[in-house]
This record gives sequence, structure tokens and C-alpha cells, in this order.
Amino acid sequence: MMLAYLFPQEPAHRLLGEVAWANRSLPAGGSGSLADWRHAWATARRAADQVIARALGDRANEVPAQAVVPPSREGVWRATPPLNVGNPMEPGAPRWVPWLLDAGEPIAAPPPVAHGSPLFWQEAEEVLAVTRGLTAAQKRSAETWNLDAGSVTPAGVWNQIALAALEPMSKTDPILALHWMTALNVAMSDALVAAWREKYRWWTMRPVTAIRERLDPQFLPHILTPPFPSYVSGHATVSGAAAEVLAAALPERAAAFRGLAEEAAMSRLYGGIHFRSDNEQGLALGRAVGRRVVQVAHGGPAALVAALFSASAGKALAPAPAREESAECQAAVPVLAGHLPQPQGSTMRLRWSAVPGAQRYRLDLVARVPEGERLANLDVQTKETEVHVPLPGGAERIWIQAHLRTECETAGAASSSARTTFVLRAPPCTLEGPLAARATGDLIELRWGSAGSAPEARIDAYVARGDGPPALHSRESHRGSARVPGAGLAFLVIQPRCDRPALAPAR
Repeated sequence: MMLAYLFPQEPAHRLLGEVAWANRSLPAGGSGSLADWRHAWATARRAADQVIARALGDRANEVPAQAVVPPSREGVWRATPPLNVGNPMEPGAPRWVPWLLDAGEPIAAPPPVAHGSPLFWQEAEEVLAVTRGLTAAQKRSAETWNLDAGSVTPAGVWNQIALAALEPMSKTDPILALHWMTALNVAMSDALVAAWREKYRWWTMRPVTAIRERLDPQFLPHILTPPFPSYVSGHATVSGAAAEVLAAALPERAAAFRGLAEEAAMSRLYGGIHFRSDNEQGLALGRAVGRRVVQVAHGGPAALVAALFSASAGKALAPAPAREESAECQAAVPVLAGHLPQPQGSTMRLRWSAVPGAQRYRLDLVARVPEGERLANLDVQTKETEVHVPLPGGAERIWIQAHLRTECETAGAASSSARTTFVLRAPPCTLEGPLAARATGDLIELRWGSAGSAPEARIDAYVARGDGPPALHSRESHRGSARVPGAGLAFLVIQPRCDRPALAPAR
């Protein structure tokens, strides 16, 4: 489910086949093993639904308006050469809903070094001196950790490090290894939010801006300066958090993990894009985030999962705060009625609360299936407080993202808005009646369903090819029977196609 959501262009049957291949070692006989597999599969699907619904409502998918850069003055961030991108990246990140970052005392960095102070210019001169005297090892460090847009990113590097480090644990205690991988990614996600809160709280300039103003008008750093404020370093913050989690998972290697985090932080100084204090305070901030996650993770997998969803309960799907305005309309946030749309056949009715003084409402809605196909894409303006959304039947899961904005009667008034996410699930679609198989030469003939009630189905036959993954042979059947290759057959996946099942709200 998660892979289908994250990689919507991948065929669903291929992902299902990978799951089946990964479980090929399960005993073939005995009702107990089959029941266990079905229970595990159902549990996994419920968990994926919950995680995806949370992700769709954490505000990370919002497209914020262009960032409002503070008025130009000494020390404030400005677009940096050579690209001079004036709209900084991810201005909405400070509003993303974290996992555990806000579950306790506030975690924040101290104020940055004051612009124009002796320490500020000392740090600027250090960046200039380091850049002019870069060693081959320092260049390699800056380039290795740069991980620009489109790369595996710092979080991806730390996942690679963790997978290698936790491999022995995964063989003896896979649940514990998965637990620490979860804690690692929670910590890095929260660390990124913490770093971006600081960046857009202080709006500090980059070294290249300061150095060109006073020390060297032609200065360019060794690597390209990212288009957002300097303090604190995101690389340092994410790395500090990651190292703390891995140090807790594998205490015997704590020094090595923390050394890697310090190398990642220093690489930004070698690259010429961060002051030393950006890196040091970023590391400290990330370590604080990591320690908070570790404190919860020490309670075990169940405690961590419970904390993750209780800490963000009510926040992930909460409406974005309305802008502070005096008018009642501008202050009111419309509430999408219940978060349980009522399906009426193949039509979903979506309702919301009326806002006094509202001139009209604008609803943007996207409905899609896990494979990425859009079932509906609605952009409507209305004076009513409900709309009917047509949804074709046949989909087992549908994710719906709705953004409702209120346009007030006051001229020039800013709209209040609300966002929410729904997950609709169809009733189970299963094969009724017996399933029979018999060999006929090099083929196996399959028959299923009771007389007169055999549903359409897709049959995926996986045929073994040496030690590698099996080859896939797919068939569509409309008669309750099909023939598949018999030689080398590893396993079968039969997916019934029910006739337009009614949708029901997810529980």
C-alpha cells in the first residue's frame, strides 16, 4: 500500500507480486499459516491507510504563496549569486505538522550571531579563508554531502547508513531493526521542520552575501548556495538527529555515528555556504530532536507508535489557522462536515458549516486511487454549503483531498480556509466458492466460483527463474477459469474484479 502510494506509476500487480515473493517461505499447507498471512496483510493495509491519511493532512502538500521576504536591511537574507533565486524554497515547512517535535518543552535554537558583530565577521573571514585554501579531502567532503535537489538527500544517506548498520540486527530481531528505522525517520522529519522554523524565524543572510559586501566582491563558494536563509544548517540538524537515534540503537558505534554527523555539518563550511555557528547550532538542535525521539523509542515499538499518533492527533487534519482579521467572516474557519462523507451510490456528498458574511465558497478537491489515477478533480465556486462529487465504482481505496476557502463580502478580505482528507474503502471483494486446479500437459487449469456466480478475475502467475525474482505471466478471465504455465510455477495471485462495489468510509 505504501509503495503504491509513493510510486503511483508502478503497476499495482508488480508490487503485489513483490509482496508475495517476499512471503514465499511461508508454509504452503495448514490453515494456520494462511490465516496468519491474511491477518498480517489486513493489519498492514489498515496501518498504511492510517499513515497515508495522516500524511495527506500534515500540510506538507500545501502549496504556499510566495514567501514574504522581510524588508531589505543589514543581515537579512537576499537572493544569492550566481542564480539569484528571489523566492526561497519551502516557506511552508515551518507549518508542517511534526511527529514528536512539539510533544513536550519547545525545542529551538538560540538567536544567531548578531550581524556586524566581531564574531560575525570572524566567521565570515573563516568561510573565505577555508574556501581559498580547500584541501582535496575538504572538497570531497563538501561534494559528497552536498546532495542537491534530485539526489538521495541527507536523510537518504542516513537511511543507507542505518540499513547497513542494522543489517545484523534485522536477521536476529527484525521487529527491533524496523523499530529503530522508524525512530530514525521520525527524528529526521522532525529535525527538518525544526531547522526550517529557525530559517524563517531569523532570515539570516548567507556567507556569500556577507563576504561580497565587505571582504571579496567576486567571492563564490565551492558549491552552489541553496535559495533559503542560512541559520541553521539543515544538513547539520538532520544529521545530528539521525546520529542520536543510531547511537541509541547501536551504542557500541555511537562515536562513529556522531563523527559522521559532525563531518556532514563541517562539509557545509567547506562548501562555503554556511557559517560555523549555523552548523554547530544545527547539530545541537538536531541532537535535541533526536534525544526526544530516543526517549520515546526506548519504550519499545508499541509505545513509539502510540506516541506518534497521539502527539499529532487533531493536528494533522486540523484546518490551517485563518489570518488574523477583525471581520467575523475573515476570522471564521469553515468546518468540513464531520470528516465522514456519506456515499450515495457512486456519488459522495461533501458538506461544510456556513460562515457568516461569506459571499461564496471555493472548493478544490482531488480524488484518486493508490495507483495514482485521478477519479475526480473538482474546482467549484458556490454559495451553497455542500457539493456532490461523482466517483466511479470499482475502486477498493480512494483518497480524497479537499481544500475549502471562504470568500468574504469585505472587499480585499483574505479568505479563511480549511483542509481535510478522507479515505474511502470498498467492502471486501473475494472469490466465492471452491478453487480447483488440475494439470493438463505443461499448463495448469484453474477454476473458481460457484455455478453461475464466477466473478471476473486477474490471474498473475509467477514462474521461477533460477535464484532471481520470478517472471510474471498475467491473464484476464471472464468465465471463472484460466490456464497458467505449469513448469516452474512459484505461486499464483488471483485478484477478483467485483462489479462496482459501493464505497464506505474508512474506520
